[in-house]
Amino acid sequence: MKEKRKLETQVGRPARISRDEIAESALSLGLDSMTLKKIAAHLGVDHSSLYRHIKNRDDIISMALDKAIIQLDLEAKTDDWKLYLSHIAKSLWDMYSRYKGLAATVRSSEQTPTTFIEAFAKACSNLESFGFSIEDAALIVDSIADMTADSASLWQRLETADASGNKGVEQLSHSWKKAKKPDTAKHVDHVLKIISEDPQLWWSKKLDLIIAGAEKYYYR
Repeated sequence: MKEKRKLETQVGRPARISRDEIAESALSLGLDSMTLKKIAAHLGVDHSSLYRHIKNRDDIISMALDKAIIQLDLEAKTDDWKLYLSHIAKSLWDMYSRYKGLAATVRSSEQTPTTFIEAFAKACSNLESFGFSIEDAALIVDSIADMTADSASLWQRLETADASGNKGVEQLSHSWKKAKKPDTAKHVDHVLKIISEDPQLWWSKKLDLIIAGAEKYYYR
């Protein structure tokens, strides 16, 4: 594909790329580190070719967010509302795990993409069908969405190495070990254990806590 584009450029033809391909490239490269030059190189086209399809970097991010969010599976395939909440939470976690930098981009965005609003409304409506009020459904879905985005963005940031090659998780562990004293030892050791484990394990426990709280709203 890239060789074909290079040949087309050589004979004076405009490279055949689309907005969808640009968005996919941005997601593949990582929204936290992608640049227009990196996307152009990834697609095998000249940097200026991108401007035939997009306005600026923000336009690419908007496209990438839409492309990622429409992949969410929010269908209610169970009669158990707890399983449904676990399902949509796992769908969110998988999306953020698949696309590096997406969670941080969502959390830092000053505007909410229309696709995200539509996904939020769909999840709430499905939860309402189980018997939750619109207010409670919105609170629960929002809590899961916020917690999942925060957890995913934090752990991805901790797994990123700095200029010296040191990962954030190593620095975090060091700060806890440094503060370890007799009266804090057991708690420090517990946190160090959490840091060393698969981040999805701690995220899943937070999810269980939210679902347990949601049960209070279900029966009130």
